[in-house]
Parts: sequence; C-alpha cells; structure tokens
Amino acid sequence: MRATRQRRERRGDKERRKRDRVQRREKYICIPADRQLQRRESTAPSTEEMNKRSSVREEKAAEERESREMQEERRESRRGNQREREEESRQREGGESQKERELEGIGRPDRRTNGEPRNSRRRDLLATKEKERESKRQNDRARRRREQKATKNKRERERAEREARDREVEKETRRRQKKKIAEEEEREKSREREEKKARGRKEKRRRVEGRERGPSEYDVR
Repeated sequence: MRATRQRRERRGDKERRKRDRVQRREKYICIPADRQLQRRESTAPSTEEMNKRSSVREEKAAEERESREMQEERRESRRGNQREREEESRQREGGESQKERELEGIGRPDRRTNGEPRNSRRRDLLATKEKERESKRQNDRARRRREQKATKNKRERERAEREARDREVEKETRRRQKKKIAEEEEREKSREREEKKARGRKEKRRRVEGRERGPSEYDVR
C-alpha cells in the first residue's frame, strides 16, 4: 500500500510538473508579440506615476541622508566630549605630576623657556590645537545644519510648487469639462429649436396646401 501511494504521489508530481511546463510555454512562447506589447503597455505605470515614485524616492533618500548626518554629528559630538574629558584628565594628571616633580626639585623653571617648566609650552600648543579642532567641528556641524535646512526648505518649496501645478491642472480639467458640457447642452437646445421650427414649417405648409386644394370630399359630405 505504501509503495502504491508513493507511486501515485510521484505520478501526481510528474503530471503537475508537466502542467506547469505547458503553462510556462503558453505564457512565454505562445503569446503573440502584439499581445505581449499590449499587456506590457497596460501594466506599465504612467508618466505621472513614475514622477511621483521618483519624487517619493528622492524625499526618502534625503530624509535617510539627513538622519545619517545627524547620527554622525551626535557620534562626533560624543567623541569630542570624550576627547575633552580625556584631555582634562591628562592635564589634571600632568599638573599633579608636575607639582610632585616641582616638590622634588625636578621640574625647575628652565631658562630656555623663559622661566616656565619645559613641558608647559607643549601642553599649551596641544590645547590650542584641540581648540582649533573643536572650533572646526562646530563650524562643520553648523554648516551641515544650514545645508540640511536649505535642502529641506527646497524640498518643501518644490512640493508646494508641484501641488500648486496639480491644482491648476485639475482646475483646468474641470473648466474644460464644464465648457464641454455647456457646449453639449447648447447643441441640444439648438437641435430642439431647429426641430421645432421644422415642425412649424411643416404644419404651415400642410395648412396652405389644404386651403389650395379646397374642401375635401369628406368635408363636403
């Protein structure tokens, strides 16, 4: 029984594969070229839809870029704060060791540095460089924020202009539809007037012809 069931299942799988193969052949080979083109044209998105999709993709990419830049700014700020803390701790440790050396008579004022300890000038130079780097980081952050704000304003302005254009197009479409309906109504009224005039002329002609013929045999009787 089990072998029979397995053979039946294999036969069913074979028939299913054959049916799928036939369907694929009909789908990709047997359809005429004009029908394939028609199907592609019917399923292809319109130009407006493509423009909307591209604008949505651009907005999403800009938002992702802004979020990445903001995250990078936060990381840079954290790194800068960490460097400042490390520098402060090094300065504290250096100051304590300098005091200890001065107490021991090692860090005496040096004539080559105008009476200052020899390592104080290097420390001041490092502090100046760190201040310059921090100022550059702050300027870069401010510049990035300005650029992001300008990009956001530009995107909002473009969106407002696009919506205004869409509203104008919709208004123009409604105006044309109203004009078309009014023209149809005017043509219908004109046709009714012409038909009414034709009926009046026909009725008048019939009355005139009746007077010219004289009373009919039915009227005499």
